[in-house]
Amino acid sequence: MPGPGLLSAAVALNVLTLNVWGLPAIGFLVPSPMRAERMTAICEVLREQAALPALEGWDVILLQEVWTAEDRTTLKNCGYTHSVDLENTQRALDSGLMILSRFPLREGKKLVFSEQASGDQAVSTGEAFTTKSALIAEVELAADQHVLVANTHLTSFYTRDEANDAFLVTRRVQWRQLVQWTLQNRRTQAGSPQPVILGGDFNFGPGFAQWREMDSSLGTWSQAPGAEAACTICPPNLMHSENEGKVDHLVGLSGLSAVSGQTEFTGTFTIPRPASFQAPYSDHFGYSTVFRLD
Repeated sequence: MPGPGLLSAAVALNVLTLNVWGLPAIGFLVPSPMRAERMTAICEVLREQAALPALEGWDVILLQEVWTAEDRTTLKNCGYTHSVDLENTQRALDSGLMILSRFPLREGKKLVFSEQASGDQAVSTGEAFTTKSALIAEVELAADQHVLVANTHLTSFYTRDEANDAFLVTRRVQWRQLVQWTLQNRRTQAGSPQPVILGGDFNFGPGFAQWREMDSSLGTWSQAPGAEAACTICPPNLMHSENEGKVDHLVGLSGLSAVSGQTEFTGTFTIPRPASFQAPYSDHFGYSTVFRLD
């Protein structure tokens, strides 16, 4: 049953965002080690969550860096009945975005940002080979109750130094396009703007230059209590030696309040062969948030 202060599952959602770190191998270059094993392990966790009642388990999953068709097939078959996957199969790397849900998903749409990373650093970091985008879909909670969910992965950061961030302008343009596009697709529902959940890997967070622009770009918005103090790219994740902050976010708009939140996938799983060892699920932790309508 929902905890104190929560409404029923028909008007509340438990949402997860997770960057799965799914870059494909290119010859002898393996930028995302143990990818197949990690996707299988992530799938097992998703299957466990999907088997839980609504709100107790994750209801909607926003995934980033699901770059390969193989991984998308794997993650679509992890207990969640509905999915939105609008990848361009003609591209070696497209958006890497997916939405999974225990509730029906309607009106899936994709936005390819007009501003993409370019220049020598974009080539050397691999940013030039991806198509940074956004997905939206309506989560159908009831016949007359739909929540618009947006999932994105903005161009990455490679320095916290604003003056030397080669992609700061690119990321700012992408963010503004994302917000404008999402709100343009928000319908009027029962005489009020449709509730919106905006999430994914923003590649900025508290302490970043762009974070100071959140209020001016979003207006009134909500994130989980304590979310700013959390981190998603930091120890004890074995892929990080220092705290690089929280770049994976879930925010509520249009009367949708974030009630609680926590980091997810913070542990490891066992790879038994050739020698048993513990591996992280991704180079990011996930983050989940329970939202309710005010």
